[in-house]
Amino acid sequence: MLGFDSESANPISCPPVNTDKNQKMTTKDAIREQAWTAIEQAGAAHTKKVHDRIPHFRSAEEAALRVFELDIWQNAQVIKGNPDRP
Repeated sequence: MLGFDSESANPISCPPVNTDKNQKMTTKDAIREQAWTAIEQAGAAHTKKVHDRIPHFRSAEEAALRVFELDIWQNAQVIKGNPDRP
């Protein structure tokens, strides 16, 4: 998994989320815990603690703009968005 360093816009390495097919993650909570831990370890968010929240990622604005370049975005017929609360 890659994140981006906001200072240089260079990719930074993030620990991968478990993809071992033999180890099942059966709950949404287990997946969230693993993702939050990976985000914290990589320093990919503006805050040190990201558990139990949607973190503000470093270079989120630049990443959002890059989405428009993806084929899957350009070929999509429907886009669903859930904006964060203000």
